[in-house]
Amino acid sequence: MENKLNCFKMKTIVALLFCVAFVAAQSGDISTTQKALLSGLRTVCRMRVGVSLAQEDQIRAQDFANLNEKQKCLIKCMTDAVDFTNEKGEVNVAALHKLLDPVVGKEKATEVDTTCDHLGADLSPCDRVAKIYECHASLNAVFLFENLL
Repeated sequence: MENKLNCFKMKTIVALLFCVAFVAAQSGDISTTQKALLSGLRTVCRMRVGVSLAQEDQIRAQDFANLNEKQKCLIKCMTDAVDFTNEKGEVNVAALHKLLDPVVGKEKATEVDTTCDHLGADLSPCDRVAKIYECHASLNAVFLFENLL
């Protein structure tokens, strides 16, 4: 019963975050409330995966050199939560464009898509998403781990 409740809570948070992220993308800006929701989702994912704040800070600093498996799975938890990726680590291109086009522009989002989203097809889902996220970071197209608050 507790697992079902936790699953329901996570799905509720994810649904709220997705709606908030969509609205933020439409406006091209992220409000204080939206920043708080992203921060809350990061906390939920961090606890779910079992990484420390220091390990999350390494991702935020875009220091991808020595990420461990849990850190990679933290990235996957976040990207799954906003519907950028699925359980296999595959990119949802429509969701990527829906959220990134208004924020970074359609041309930049297309560059991100064509440059990054095919990477790591032979890797585990967490490794693949971390590799794709690193590519997105190299193109300045990430916001999930920014210091939002």
